[in-house]
Amino acid sequence: ERTATAARVHPAPETVTNHWLSLDLHGRERGRRSRARRTAMAGVYAGPAEGLEWLAEPMLNRKTRMACMMNAATGALVAQGFEAGAAATETLRLGG
Repeated sequence: ERTATAARVHPAPETVTNHWLSLDLHGRERGRRSRARRTAMAGVYAGPAEGLEWLAEPMLNRKTRMACMMNAATGALVAQGFEAGAAATETLRLGG
């Protein structure tokens, strides 16, 4: 997390949604159900995810523009673009 004057690093594995994880950083949540999305994303760690098969409501919604799964240890990346809650691009798979 980064502001103009501060940064916080969180231990891996971690997920990214639209709210601050650090209580000492001031800001506001963007969008609806940001914390529910983060909780759902954290559940992805419970099993071996190779792609975007886990992507569902509340993570996938009409405002979703991109979903990706990245693994720095293996160099794997899976990404897909969305518009209005539906796939707008093919799934891109690199490395791994």
